[in-house]
Amino acid sequence: MAQFKTAWLSLDWEDNIIFCIIDFQGSCDFNTWVSDVQLANSLLAEHPLHVPDTSLHVHIIAQMSTELCSEYHRSDHDRSLESIIEFNAWLHQVQSIDERVHSQSCEWLAIMKQVHSASMTITQQLKAASASFASCLSASPTATNQSLPAPVIANSFPSSCPTPSGALHADEVAIPFPQLTKAQKTLLSSYQDCYKCREFYMDHISTSCPW
Repeated sequence: MAQFKTAWLSLDWEDNIIFCIIDFQGSCDFNTWVSDVQLANSLLAEHPLHVPDTSLHVHIIAQMSTELCSEYHRSDHDRSLESIIEFNAWLHQVQSIDERVHSQSCEWLAIMKQVHSASMTITQQLKAASASFASCLSASPTATNQSLPAPVIANSFPSSCPTPSGALHADEVAIPFPQLTKAQKTLLSSYQDCYKCREFYMDHISTSCPW
């Protein structure tokens, strides 16, 4: 073994191997990580940091990922895993626990994707409903078929309100909004609307409305 190390390993091989032994599993696949630890530990057979096979499972428990460690201790509530002496038999049980943790993670990920997709759909529907409702509120009411002069932007507001274009021209007709019903006011309040300009998600209220 000493000749193999001298012939094939780099000068800093020992530091790299020690780091592999003491490093945590992190996000690494459990089986891959354990294989690396076992290989590194075998190369440290004559080193003080070599972990004996009888206590290797204790070392792995201390370094495994948080999720796997938590599930391991939940599964070992009766100390049945701790009582397994043979390392490979113990490792087989831990691999089964790791597969269960991985399966649960995949299920949660799928659920989160479904929730995100549903949230996006609801958001789009709310935006569409908001735009449709705003369009209905801004529609000019008319109870007759009499033709009226073509209204301009300012004509959609009560004549007592200031308009962006100033005073109305002689050929313009101010067409006020219909009075809001209680249900309409409730819906507008839900979307931070202004009762005067009746636009959604405004940073002002009717008393400070620029219109």
